[in-house]
Amino acid sequence: MGDPYAGIGFHRDIVKLWVSQTLGHDKFHTAWSPDNGKRYSEDFPGRTLGKDYPIKTIEEAVCAALPLLKSWPDSLVRWGELQYIESEVLLDAITKLAFEYNIPALPLHDSIIVAIEHHEIAAKVFSDCFRARIGCLPTLKSKQIQCLM
Repeated sequence: MGDPYAGIGFHRDIVKLWVSQTLGHDKFHTAWSPDNGKRYSEDFPGRTLGKDYPIKTIEEAVCAALPLLKSWPDSLVRWGELQYIESEVLLDAITKLAFEYNIPALPLHDSIIVAIEHHEIAAKVFSDCFRARIGCLPTLKSKQIQCLM
């Protein structure tokens, strides 16, 4: 599938912002949150998020591209369940890496940190654990960071 936020007709950051704001609540919003509006105005002085990207327009585009989200207001699944499932994937991956591969891994939000030499096996394990819990493969990104110690 690729990046679910790309190819919807708006900058991916705007689409991701709408999805994040929506999944954090139990209905579709009628306006952008004040925090999102403030951050946007800080990044783009003199501009307004709601004027540049009317929330209803973004909602319609996202729901057309990602039809599963159309039913969000009536869904029995909420952000807490989604967060729980995500944490289970992380725990599965960290446990499997530790006990089956003897590879230490640390959780960081929706990702794991491993030594660079374990990158490939960690990506496969994480992907396999995600598929086992969710039923599809994730899109993974890797970053190499330098340890300052």
